[in-house]
Amino acid sequence: MKRMIMVFVLCITMLMPMTISAAITDPGTSIVPCWEYMNDMDVHIAFSGTTGTATGTVDRILGVTSEITGTLYVYRKVGNSWVFVDSETKTTSNTFSVEVSFDAVKGTEYKAIFRVTAYGSGGSETDSTSTTKICPSN
Repeated sequence: MKRMIMVFVLCITMLMPMTISAAITDPGTSIVPCWEYMNDMDVHIAFSGTTGTATGTVDRILGVTSEITGTLYVYRKVGNSWVFVDSETKTTSNTFSVEVSFDAVKGTEYKAIFRVTAYGSGGSETDSTSTTKICPSN
């Protein structure tokens, strides 16, 4: 019995440094998702006067990704709530980009949420990202 306890303690002791090192990263290092069917995913909002444009992009993995479907949603902040403004859905087998143009009110905060599903021969994966930006007053 003592031998089994010693083996157990020894195994735990050997595994502990791996667990700790996996949780520590250097300052400035980004932790990014490890996708099977997507290389990169981004969403941003830009303003030109009172016209806003939200753009969502996804890079597929050549030879692996068969199709990408995504929806870009735009919301406007009213008080403490987010009010739906517009959305656009697109499906493609190429590198993916979708855009939503909207009338913006100066000084108002907008949020874009980008939800994507990428498909391949082994299944699919879904992810989302979002950003917020205030329409400039000048």
